[in-house]
Amino acid sequence: MAFTIVVATDQKRGIGSSQRLPWRLVEDMRWFREITVGKNPSRENVVIMGRRTWDSLPEKFRPLPHRKNIVITRYPEKCHAPHTVSGFSAALRLAYSLGGKVFVIGGGSIYAAALRHPECEELIVTEIDHDFACDCFFPDYSGFSKHCTLATAEENGLSFRLCVYRRGGGAAAPAA
Repeated sequence: MAFTIVVATDQKRGIGSSQRLPWRLVEDMRWFREITVGKNPSRENVVIMGRRTWDSLPEKFRPLPHRKNIVITRYPEKCHAPHTVSGFSAALRLAYSLGGKVFVIGGGSIYAAALRHPECEELIVTEIDHDFACDCFFPDYSGFSKHCTLATAEENGLSFRLCVYRRGGGAAAPAA
């Protein structure tokens, strides 16, 4: 089995500030939904996230609709997600049993575990051409190479692009 990481980063691989996204990009959110829901909403894909990422979602969007949501947490009794597990390996086992494509959507420590996992074959990265004051960063992904750019956009004075990286040789991924 294989899974994909979906992330948006600034120029220094920043992904968050005070447990929130430091940007609001409607087009990026549209891309995220389109990727994680897929073309057949009747066959739900799976999203794996940490508890802080779950908590950062507005309540009206919890669980993320048209996707099976798995939350990794040390305290499942305190998290009211549809599926809770205590570690990344358990999340993957559950995700594979639920069917559909599997996407890891954050946060920092979950991304780090996912990048180390041999079944992580692809990253879909929104690269934002700006440096935000982030306190959470996406780990180094120099073991992946850029495969293609799917789309580009500009919004709120920010230019950004949607890129696909694949595990293996070729061009190096951006370093912080």
